[in-house]
Amino acid sequence: MVPTPRRGNQPSTSSVIPAAERSQVEEERPLERGECVKIRSVFIRGCPLQMELEDRKNWMTIATLLRTIESYRILKLERNCFEVDPTTADDVRDMVEMYTREQKVYSKLQKTNGINPKHFGIWNLPECNYKTACNIVQTAVEHSIPNQQVLNKHYRPATSETYGETNFCQMESICKELKIGENDVFVDLGSGVGQLVCFMSAYARCKKSIGIELSQQPAEFAAKVGNGYKCLMKFFGKRAGHFELHRGDMLDNRFRQLILQEATVIFINNFAFSPSLMLRLKENLLSYLGNGVRIVTTKALEKSVDLNERSADGFNSISDTRELRSLPDNVSWSSSTVQFYCTTMNVDKLFKYHEERRRRPSGSPEYQEEQVERRTRGRPRTSGYNSPSTSAGGKRVRPIQMEDECLEQDSEEEPPVKRTE
Repeated sequence: MVPTPRRGNQPSTSSVIPAAERSQVEEERPLERGECVKIRSVFIRGCPLQMELEDRKNWMTIATLLRTIESYRILKLERNCFEVDPTTADDVRDMVEMYTREQKVYSKLQKTNGINPKHFGIWNLPECNYKTACNIVQTAVEHSIPNQQVLNKHYRPATSETYGETNFCQMESICKELKIGENDVFVDLGSGVGQLVCFMSAYARCKKSIGIELSQQPAEFAAKVGNGYKCLMKFFGKRAGHFELHRGDMLDNRFRQLILQEATVIFINNFAFSPSLMLRLKENLLSYLGNGVRIVTTKALEKSVDLNERSADGFNSISDTRELRSLPDNVSWSSSTVQFYCTTMNVDKLFKYHEERRRRPSGSPEYQEEQVERRTRGRPRTSGYNSPSTSAGGKRVRPIQMEDECLEQDSEEEPPVKRTE
């Protein structure tokens, strides 16, 4: 419920008297337990946003929202009310009261139109573009995690759990390059606080955007970020794709159906993953993905090499890896540009290789090379004087021990018969 003005219908003193001097004019109204302010939306399809005044971090969130609305001249608000950060609950009440009066007048005028006016600018659209998606998600993150240093202290250094964020500008580039859209199911394995999942839901409007995070502290923050994101999207009247944020192990069986049967784009920030974790991930999960599934990583899953008999049983035999366009300053953990990769599952690649092998004529260079590869596969590499040799008759002889030693004959050979005249 919107708090009633302290002076009937008189304008708030905040528009005339600075907050620092207000205490000399009137006493500050004490906070009541569970007291909330309701910010009504001026956007078509927008829903009211209700926040508790007891939580001080809500004060800055409210001020940020009202400054956003004021900056686009959506309502005729007195600018000096929003130039200073709120320091008391009365500052917040005054902001909301001023906004509510103008919102009621505006709503009566726009009630029958059914569309947002053009002067709303980028907020006029029913869906988020890049700027509005960044604005909403970043507001949700800052509201839910006032001190992000907590995350850096939570993760153990130099482990697979090291925290790091991919910037929204890089994700926008990936979306455009891979043409990710409303028909895709996006899964973030190791989603942290869930900001990329929310961004993909808002910007790309994926059919599903799912995040899976193992660590407890980031997963708890992710739940708050997701709730704040959902409320803000409703307030601005924006359409978005379905999203979910889970806590658990990405290799757990309960996520297996989602990853193997639904996912079309998988994001893995594996920059700090250990080799043993990557091996488990490829052997137990990624190797079972279907054709066409794309895996975006910060470290290449496999080097692209030509298929031969030696490499035909590797992950490269069922996938193709290429570099993605990587932007400067694209991650939070490094000032250098981090290269991103896209691995596309291509199970047909292995079938085609075996089909071509079957059709090769026995005299072709490819066939001969393959036969040599097959004969030498698995044998220890030998060279020089330690190499075993074979006599002309096909019998094994002892290896040469020293350069000045004579080659001893096999003990099975009969000594030469001495001819007599």
